[in-house]
Amino acid sequence: MASFYGAANSVSKFAPDRFRATVMNGLGLASPSRFEVSLPSIGGMQKVQGGSIKDKSTSDDRNVLCVAANIPGSTITTVQRTDTIEQKMMANGYNNPDCSMTFYLTNTYVMRDYFEKWQQCIVGRGEKNKMNSQNLVAFYQGNGGGYKKDIKISQYSRNARRAYTCKLVDAYPVSISQIELNSQLQSAAAEFTVTWSYRMFWTETDMSAPISG
Repeated sequence: MASFYGAANSVSKFAPDRFRATVMNGLGLASPSRFEVSLPSIGGMQKVQGGSIKDKSTSDDRNVLCVAANIPGSTITTVQRTDTIEQKMMANGYNNPDCSMTFYLTNTYVMRDYFEKWQQCIVGRGEKNKMNSQNLVAFYQGNGGGYKKDIKISQYSRNARRAYTCKLVDAYPVSISQIELNSQLQSAAAEFTVTWSYRMFWTETDMSAPISG
């Protein structure tokens, strides 16, 4: 009799009703396709080689044209320590894993221009119509430059409830991918990917009420 109840209890752990109830208690399964990115305007930022940035992008450009974004993971670094004859792994810090975003390209190249101008505030590589001997030398702002900005990545539920938000603190674009040109169908959209560096990230679970309708 005991084995019968043990088997019944084991089966009940995998019952669909239990899974359904757990998902409902969690307000449904998270949807990776419902997200928003909040990138700052870079208008007025100072370029390394003089002058300020004129930002042609809008908040819609910086959000709607984002095809994919990553909420970073978390990695704790460890060192090995010997305690008598036992080997132990001790935590000694953390690493910030790469975080990237992919964007559609419109024919105005507005988002490519946005990130290229942002990088001009970090490192100068010489500019068009200013190619003298001084501008051929690379300059950089250094760690104290004003090019670091906070950015946010938010994930939404299917009823438009903001479920989870990640904030990258002191972020800036370190890599802009190449743009591949090929002979695919004309309907294929061009894309590029940006990789971020950041000091740390914060996450927040939003408990606001769902938006009806």
